[in-house]
Order: sequence, then structure tokens, then C-alpha cells
Amino acid sequence: MIQAPPINPDVNINFPALFAEVNGNVKIDGTAAGKDFVSYRGLVGQGLNPQKWIQVNEGTIPVTNGLLAEWNTNGLSGLYAVQLQVVRSDQRVESAVIQVTVK
Repeated sequence: MIQAPPINPDVNINFPALFAEVNGNVKIDGTAAGKDFVSYRGLVGQGLNPQKWIQVNEGTIPVTNGLLAEWNTNGLSGLYAVQLQVVRSDQRVESAVIQVTVK
């Protein structure tokens, strides 16, 4: 059984769900916030552990349980990883990753 990593309340993706099937224009919702917040990035990559990530959005205003990015999946299929990175003022980067299947 694959166990999901613990949820960081300040860095998380709550939609789409882990291993969800998605297509079209996918709204990525979650939280990018917390102490010493500077910015966030939404990234996607093909496969379970992508070698290459494509940035789909970035922001400098904290988001709590809201829209982080929109990802156009037209022309794509298969397993993709969706990553949220939050940059802190001390240059630390915290991230959350989920996998989805594009149909």
C-alpha cells in the first residue's frame, strides 16, 4: 500500500485528489501560505518522478484553500505529477506533490 506523506497545512494541494483522473482545463486548488512566505510556483511533469518540470503558474500573494493554478491538459495523456513549491524568506523551498492521470 502506498501511504500519502503527511499534509503540511501551509503547503498542500487539495484538488485534484491524489491519483484522480483529469482532463481539459484542470483547476489546481490548495494552500500556499505560512510564516515567511515569499512566493509559490505550480509545476507539472510527466511520469511518477519527472526529470523535467513545466511551470504552470506562480504567485506572490499567499493562497489559503483557493485556486493556485489552471493547467491545460489538452493533447496530454498518462501519469503526471503536480507539484506546489512555496519559497520562504530564508530561501527554503517547501513542496507538495500529487500524481494524476490525464485521460
